[in-house]
Amino acid sequence: MEWRHAAGLVLLCAVLYGSTLSFGFVWDDVPFIRENQVIQSLGNIPRMFYSNLWAGTDLEHSNYYRPLPTVLSAVDHSLWGKNPFGYHLTNILLHAVVTVMAYLLAIRYLGAPWPGFCAAVLFALHPVQAETVSWIGARTEMLPALFMFAAIYAHIRFLDGKRRVWLAAGLLSFSAALLSKEMAVTLPALVMLTGALRKEPWRSNVRWGFCYGLILIPYFVIRELVLGGQGLARQPLVERLSTSAGLYVDYFRQLVFPVPAHVCYNVAIKNTFLDPAVLLAALAVAAVIVAASVLWRYERAAAFGIFWVVVTLLPVSGLPTIIRPFAMANRYLYIPSLGIALAGAALSSRAWNGVLSHRYRLIMVACGGLLVCAMGLLTYSRLHYWSNDMEFYTKCVADAPNY
Repeated sequence: MEWRHAAGLVLLCAVLYGSTLSFGFVWDDVPFIRENQVIQSLGNIPRMFYSNLWAGTDLEHSNYYRPLPTVLSAVDHSLWGKNPFGYHLTNILLHAVVTVMAYLLAIRYLGAPWPGFCAAVLFALHPVQAETVSWIGARTEMLPALFMFAAIYAHIRFLDGKRRVWLAAGLLSFSAALLSKEMAVTLPALVMLTGALRKEPWRSNVRWGFCYGLILIPYFVIRELVLGGQGLARQPLVERLSTSAGLYVDYFRQLVFPVPAHVCYNVAIKNTFLDPAVLLAALAVAAVIVAASVLWRYERAAAFGIFWVVVTLLPVSGLPTIIRPFAMANRYLYIPSLGIALAGAALSSRAWNGVLSHRYRLIMVACGGLLVCAMGLLTYSRLHYWSNDMEFYTKCVADAPNY
């Protein structure tokens, strides 16, 4: 049954996102792919591991160290040249592979194929994925997701059988995730959270979290050497703390109720804790964490999904740095969205098992089908914003005219 589910997920991704194959290069795709000298030769691959993300473009200076997305773009260039069709095909295939990996991981978390399949479907077609799949540049979200999911899956297999090959696979996958994007730094916390879900001894959870965390040391050393000390820009602590609560609230809202559609967000940067909006946002975040803690007693997998969102949002929450030029973007929700999918599938599975009436189960199936159709239509309706520069910039101006 698992391979049929996997095939169905791949088909779903192909059908939903197939129209993006006719899209062009948009926004940063132009300097990063069409005008980038580095990716035009596979012989430059070694250089990519000691250069910043924008090496080979007019934006030589960058505080991003992400060699693997650059390598993937170089491979695409060797196959397709400057034809955007091939790059979009790679994005669709990459999203399909990540979705299958999410399915395999969800089975481990939820304990059965069907709930895992439901979680993977929600992940695959969630409207926040429209930007990530339809914009070539957003493969920097899919690559770390693939390796992070693979690392956690390998770690679970190691815990089940204690075979060192799975531990090695997990550590290597984590290393690859770090070389894809900084979002992967949250994986040690996810490893410990996974152990807690499985009711592993807390000492064991801390030990394995520490084991994965050790990889961060050489990563940050290499990153510092490559970037020449040009790390993340850090705003005042008060500014970051007071802004992050609002970002958390907005991100959760997009995951639970992803309307209206946005390409750009005009985020209000706060600089005081006394702002009523900041206080309300902080209370809302605290309420979510408390609710998840209470839920942990009754439905651990659903609570785990909520904590997954909280943890994986940390790098883009404004706490480490308020990201420029866009403090908030739907693509940043690619990895966190698995958490909300897990929570939804876990709660739905519990409700299904608690309802014995055939009539009520039919109602649940109908409601689930309507939800899936609505999400799919929302996602499909947003793809065109990334079809060309005119569509993209027109939508940006409409979303944030004063940005």
